[in-house]
This record gives sequence, structure tokens and C-alpha cells, in this order.
Amino acid sequence: MLKNFLRDHHFKIFLGAPIIFLIVMNVSNDPQSGNFFRLHASKNSFVRVGEQVDVTLTFQTASPVNAVGGTITFTPNIIEVASITRATSMIDLWSEEPSYANLGGTIQFSGGMLGDKSTEKISGDVFTASLSMMKEGVGYVSLANAQLLANNGMGTNITSGQNALTFYVRKSGTASPD
Repeated sequence: MLKNFLRDHHFKIFLGAPIIFLIVMNVSNDPQSGNFFRLHASKNSFVRVGEQVDVTLTFQTASPVNAVGGTITFTPNIIEVASITRATSMIDLWSEEPSYANLGGTIQFSGGMLGDKSTEKISGDVFTASLSMMKEGVGYVSLANAQLLANNGMGTNITSGQNALTFYVRKSGTASPD
């Protein structure tokens, strides 16, 4: 009976076994999986010249971290930072408070968390930047040198991902395509 089953289904077994193996390996308990930054925009991607968009940098961890850091880059001839607020931030101690350089198109930040926040899996805001759309074109906002540093005594960077934003800036009075 088993012999007949294997003879009739050998092709399915031959293809299915590696697929199941890869699925099982991807759902592992890798300490880096699930440790990521996200950029969230208050508006959709289609904006007008003169509009402001609030972009909030958030993070989520699958393992304890005690420090975060990085550089947000943006298209400087299209987008300009108007202000930065830390009102909803999970960061307790800033080694480098969020600061921006509109000419260079960067926002730098680095900080840490104290107490229970650094010993648990957490998610929350880092800061919110109000971005002004200066002229027509395509503007990009992304995160470079992203760091979620593990609370493991060595400060291992366990960042496993981040996203980017794209803004399609058009003239005032132009209808939105969405």
C-alpha cells in the first residue's frame, strides 16, 4: 500500500518536501525578524505644492532593544522639513536629538529607552516631522543607517527592515488622481 502511494505520488513528494522545508525555515525564531522601522504619512502620496505632510517614524521589535538611531533622507529640492516633534516619542534619552538639514536633505537621530521599555518587545513612535512640499516633482523619504540596538550587552544592530515613502507633488489646484 505504501509502495503504491509513493509510486503514484512521488512527483508531488519530490516537489512538496523542499517547499515545506523552506516555509518552516522562514517561520523560524530568528531574533532579527520583526525588528523594523516604518515611516507613516498623514496624507496619501499625491500632494500639492505648499501642503504639509506629517511623517511619523515608528518602530516595532520582536526582541528587547535599548537604543535606536539612523538618518532619514529626503529629496531636498522638493521637500523641506518645517518642524520636528517628539511629543509621542518612546525615546527617554536622546544622545542626538532629531535635527535636520534642509540643504542636505537629512534628519539625524539617536536615542535610548530606559526601564521596562528596554527589556520587552515594544512598538511606538520615535518622532514626527512636518514636511513641506516645495515644488512639483517626485519626492522620496527613506531611512538610511537604521539601527535598532539589542539589549544584549553588545548593542547588536537587529534591524530587519524599513520602508520608504514617495510623494508625487503637483501644482496647487490640480485634481488628485486617486
